[in-house]
Amino acid sequence: MAVVKIVKVDFVPKCPYCERELEEIGSLSTGVLSVTKVLVCPHCRKILGSVYKG
Repeated sequence: MAVVKIVKVDFVPKCPYCERELEEIGSLSTGVLSVTKVLVCPHCRKILGSVYKG
């Protein structure tokens, strides 16, 4: 199994849709025992990804 190294970066990521810098990322959550979280760009409101914890 390959090992992935996580390194600290010194730049701010950009939204792949509107190209603005992401100083923060919006989060919408639903559920109590199992949670679905949707991550959105605060500028253009496009979905950047989702996370499910069940």
